[in-house]
Amino acid sequence: MTTFKAVGRAIFFLPIIISFFLMTACGGGGDTGSTTTTSTNSSTGTNTGTGTGTGTGTSGTYTLSIMSSGSGTVTSAPGGINCGNTCSAGYTSGTSVTLTATAAAGYTFSGWSGACTGTASTCSVSMSVNRSVGATFAMTGAAAGAPVIAFSDLDSGPNTGGQNNNGVFVTIWGNNFGATRGSGFVTVGGGQVNNYPLWSNNKIIFQLGAAVASGNVNIVVTAANAQSSNGLPFTVRAGSIYFVTPNGTGNGDFATPMSPTAAYAAMGPGKTFYFRAGTYSGGYGDGGVYGDRNYSLGQAKGGTAGNPLALVGYPNEVAQFVSPLATDRENISFADNSGQPASYVTVANLTLVGGAACISDGGWYLTPKSGGTNNRIVGNIMSARYGGSNTMTGMLLIQNDHWRVYGNEFKDTGTGAPINNNHGIYNQAAASDTEIAWNYFHDLRMGHVIQVHTDPYYVYTNVRIHDNVLTQGANGDSRGINVGNALAGTYGSIYNNILYNLGQNFSGIMLYSGDWKVYNNTLYNVYATGGIISLSNLPRQLGGAPANWSPPTADIRNNIIYSDGQSVYIGAESGASLLQTTLSNNIYYNFGAAPVQDITAITGNPLFVNAAAGNFHLQSGSPAINTGNTGVGTVVSMDHDGVNRPQGGGYDVGAYEQ
Repeated sequence: MTTFKAVGRAIFFLPIIISFFLMTACGGGGDTGSTTTTSTNSSTGTNTGTGTGTGTGTSGTYTLSIMSSGSGTVTSAPGGINCGNTCSAGYTSGTSVTLTATAAAGYTFSGWSGACTGTASTCSVSMSVNRSVGATFAMTGAAAGAPVIAFSDLDSGPNTGGQNNNGVFVTIWGNNFGATRGSGFVTVGGGQVNNYPLWSNNKIIFQLGAAVASGNVNIVVTAANAQSSNGLPFTVRAGSIYFVTPNGTGNGDFATPMSPTAAYAAMGPGKTFYFRAGTYSGGYGDGGVYGDRNYSLGQAKGGTAGNPLALVGYPNEVAQFVSPLATDRENISFADNSGQPASYVTVANLTLVGGAACISDGGWYLTPKSGGTNNRIVGNIMSARYGGSNTMTGMLLIQNDHWRVYGNEFKDTGTGAPINNNHGIYNQAAASDTEIAWNYFHDLRMGHVIQVHTDPYYVYTNVRIHDNVLTQGANGDSRGINVGNALAGTYGSIYNNILYNLGQNFSGIMLYSGDWKVYNNTLYNVYATGGIISLSNLPRQLGGAPANWSPPTADIRNNIIYSDGQSVYIGAESGASLLQTTLSNNIYYNFGAAPVQDITAITGNPLFVNAAAGNFHLQSGSPAINTGNTGVGTVVSMDHDGVNRPQGGGYDVGAYEQ
């Protein structure tokens, strides 16, 4: 199995669980009620998001907010909007605003959401209330066998300064680069990069150098066979580069690295810090409200739009951060004693060993969108040392918008029976436009390893969970993906994920709230007798949901659902119904007949290459080949390997195109 990784319900609740639910105001049952107690600060925070479009205008003016994913630009007529990730503008009541979406190189526009719908590049909205519009730009994949870039650690940096005055090192992940470089090369804005500390089939590390172009450009890989990849956006800009060692005493040059404490003092916008090999186990600088972290970064120590702060492991070395407390707190928090969280921070290529967690946002779970925004967590290896206590937080905690979590490995966390109610990634406090992709979760003893939920009910928009691998491993006991408490207007997509050998008799994918597109996932040997994919109306049944909660709905297409022999394919519990789903072109195998609601169901053996070894590619002759529904095209443009969909006569079912 090829992955772009950096290095891979019980239907009836016992009375004690019901009591716990009521005491803690938890929602959704099981681990959906987790309350963050260890990764928050005492600040009440402020709402720094763009809004959900539910407010009222002032003096006849209403706000149009744009939130896009991928790479592209949205403009408006009349003017006011010309932006990438997020922007907003005010318009007089009654104004008709025409939006135009233009994809960047290497991307294609795949559709609108919110107040706009459809896939046309233009859309008009009438400003009679505040409105919110989502625009999705999908990365262009590759022909079978061609190189494809999935993501990078840095998305900007200087091409001067640093080691040998050649600027920052950049790591890219993808597929089909070639096992060795040979005559292959990387260009940035058309100019070839300077040197390559690593070249492998799925990962390349290069240093920019003087020949690359400045400004907003694209990274392109040309393999030894002369085939070129898609372009991945990157910005070559000014900035400072420093080097750090655990016992450094210098000024931060490559030859005279600085100490971790000196690095903290120097942190700020536009700066990149490379941590050399060694163990970083101290508390460096401001310890934050709770203290005892390796780093606590407030707003002044973070980055800004266009000038992020980057904390990166030096190429081909292991820089290990160990939290000062063995069973509590985290390695890095985006909060310090100022109460203003850090934003625009990249944390990449580090090994993080936390107490209760590894990285936490700087917010407060009772205040929506109170953490830092636009943070990138890429290519790290994370584990936590908590014992049998129920930490009820996340190894990675997200509490505001526009996070990108790519290619990390979450592993070796949790001991004791029955489980720890922790999570691998905990997306909470209304955090929207979050992308959780290409991560590898294994050997985790915990609840759902990817969780979207907060005890208070909030709206989560455009949450994208895709191309992850979740498995239990020899020392694991975990569930899959969960969406807990959320309000009407919540939506997102869950696609191209591979989940196998897990479930805890709870679920693979569990939905308590929101409207979700569940496309082209492969679920194998998931132990969940109430439903491998399941919907629940438990918040309503227990009377804890507010009036503006609505039952979960899901469009479930092109998934392979291979039962362990005792688990139902699709479940509906606590008053939920399969009428809340659209089922189409899914493969159901090893537990009898398919749900009658899926009139295009496929029931044959999907013929994986080697499921026992975790290889879920399709053999020739698989009934999954060319039998998928084309309606997924607005979300799914490539498969788990980065290959364009569809290949051949139609979309394949499951995570891979054959």
